[in-house]
Parts: sequence; C-alpha cells; structure tokens
Amino acid sequence: MDWSEVEGLIRKAEHGGGTVGVTITPPSGAPFVHRGDRQFRAASTVKIPIMIEIYRQVDHDQRSLEDRYVLRDEDRAVGRGSYCTSIVALSSP
Repeated sequence: MDWSEVEGLIRKAEHGGGTVGVTITPPSGAPFVHRGDRQFRAASTVKIPIMIEIYRQVDHDQRSLEDRYVLRDEDRAVGRGSYCTSIVALSSP
C-alpha cells in the first residue's frame, strides 16, 4: 500500500510545529505506523462515537446529513478547556 500521501500530511503538520502520531490498519496488509511508540492524550475523542451514531441514524433513515442540531445546556459536559457534546443528545432524532 502506498502511504506517501499520509506521510506528506504528517510532514506538513509537523513542519507547522505539531507532533503527529498515526496508526492506520487497512483491511488487508501491514499497518502504517508513525510514532506508534509514543503516548498522546486523547483529545476530543467524544466526536468519534457521535459521528458513528449520526451515520447509523442516517443509514436507518432517522436523520439526514443535512439536519442541524442546536445544542441545549443539558447537552453539554465540561471538557478540557471547552465544552464537549454529549452522545445522549444525538441518540434520538
């Protein structure tokens, strides 16, 4: 598998002063790993299950990708320096 595009994006991000860690495991073949031995803090990982739930609802015709959702105060949870969205807020269309 050709990982040159991923490597280019990593170089670009690190050139800007960031430190990037990436592991991509394709369905077949060896994984691509960059800084796989380094530990990073998990930031904003709450977005991943939210995205999964939204796409699940779209697949079940319960929501459209065009739908907008306005956060209410009860949908918010204190996060690291900002507010995080609660997955509960998106569980019912």
